[in-house]
Amino acid sequence: MSNKFLNRSTFVWLFVFAFSGIIQAQYNETIRTGRPGQSINPFTTGKGILQFQQGYVYDQEKADIDPNTLSFDRDGIAKNSTFENVIRYGIAENIEINAAVDYKWENWRYYSNLPNESTQSNYLSTFDFGARMHLVDQNKGVPDIAVQARLGMGQYFQNGEFEVKDVKITGAFAWQLTERNGLTVNIIPIIDIAGFESSKINYTLAYSYAITDKLGVFIENYGTIFLESDVNNGSYEDFRTYFDGGFSYLISNNVQLDILGGYGYNRPLVGTPIESYFVSAGISWRILTAK
Repeated sequence: MSNKFLNRSTFVWLFVFAFSGIIQAQYNETIRTGRPGQSINPFTTGKGILQFQQGYVYDQEKADIDPNTLSFDRDGIAKNSTFENVIRYGIAENIEINAAVDYKWENWRYYSNLPNESTQSNYLSTFDFGARMHLVDQNKGVPDIAVQARLGMGQYFQNGEFEVKDVKITGAFAWQLTERNGLTVNIIPIIDIAGFESSKINYTLAYSYAITDKLGVFIENYGTIFLESDVNNGSYEDFRTYFDGGFSYLISNNVQLDILGGYGYNRPLVGTPIESYFVSAGISWRILTAK
């Protein structure tokens, strides 16, 4: 399966590189960033632009025993802190290389059947690297379109292992509805390579509104569709979804601040419902490294 996927991916990348010269310039007067929220926009940084997107996330997950089901999951409350980093660099006007590096502090406290037990850990939860290419400019009903591909090596660091875990292919679509309104959609197939998790598709749907030239607001729904949900094979979920929203503020053309909050309530096929709350604050900034 992985060889067939890689062969198809190679063909797609050759195709998009062949048409890369017809795309308009990607450099924008003001910074365009993937923060706040989970969606990425279909634009690249522009040639010679080095951009950083950094933030802190605090999330809390609570899992309660459901008396009507047989639980295979731990029950308790997890309080996590994550330092997020995305680094982007434009190697051509419509092509960038990028990486995501997240470090996580996790504190899980059990209760009910294990009232006195708790665990703590910290590890590099995400280490992805790849590239993004802007393919199509918006024209009438056709949105701006980009594709991004990344190799993921996160989470193995927790066990002292280092190997490619999955491949993430993001299709990013954006419609500028009016001068101040925008809609962004991401479709993200995630192909498991290591064989420890089922393949899945992430999605995002975000609406943004520019209150002023500096202040913006957004709301978003995002989630995961699990492609191999089968209790008999140890996969206990088929769908997971969350909602978030927040604000961004442009300090200058090259610096933006953001804040958001979100909520999710998800019930696996077997086990305990999981209720999630999270807040995040961050900064995006860029520098011109070459003319």
